[in-house]
Amino acid sequence: MLRSSLIGASALAVVLAGCATLPQPRDDGSLQREAIAGTEQPVPPSLAVGPVNPPRNGGVAVAPEIVTGSGQFVRPQGLAKPKPVVA
Repeated sequence: MLRSSLIGASALAVVLAGCATLPQPRDDGSLQREAIAGTEQPVPPSLAVGPVNPPRNGGVAVAPEIVTGSGQFVRPQGLAKPKPVVA
């Protein structure tokens, strides 16, 4: 009996603590003034930045090249025995 009343009292304390109001934040105007202190000045000019992707090799493009393979698999033992089917 003591155990159930202890559990009930603990549950009641948790529920009441969850329903309690949170403390109100203090209304401090100095934090707001500090946040907007630099907004009166105009925006500084943008910085000059070079091209994002400068051309390489003097701007000369490399010709595309097609190479045929040997037709051999790197690990052919994986193809010899298939995986077992799970039923």
